[in-house]
Amino acid sequence: MLRKIKTIQEKIESGRGHLYRVVSKNDSTSAQSHQMGLYIDKRFWSVCFDERCKKGTNTFRIANVDWYDGKSSLGIRFGHYGKGRKDEYRITRINRSFEIGMAIVLVRMTADDYYGFVLTSFAERQAFNELQLQKLLDIG
Repeated sequence: MLRKIKTIQEKIESGRGHLYRVVSKNDSTSAQSHQMGLYIDKRFWSVCFDERCKKGTNTFRIANVDWYDGKSSLGIRFGHYGKGRKDEYRITRINRSFEIGMAIVLVRMTADDYYGFVLTSFAERQAFNELQLQKLLDIG
């Protein structure tokens, strides 16, 4: 576990930004929802797109993820749904199953390439959260 957390830290330090998302019921593979993919908080738009997306339009971008476990997700789609009342970001076409409570860390390495981690245990999520808190304390 510590090796995975150390690798996350190294990727974040060498990357162009990252996002952290705990999988909710609507995000999980078992959801019987009209929504698809992982919901991404608007604060993380720069991890998904080079420019902030505009309300009133839908915007999409294709990228690739190399996962820590050696698997790849080629052709994932970052989407901004901005038409009508919507104004949200999602990641679709990931080709992986996620269960409620898992945490996903995506690190943007280049314009179109990402490195991904799935934190499946409470201990992994806690270690990652402590690492992020320590970074904030070191800055302050």
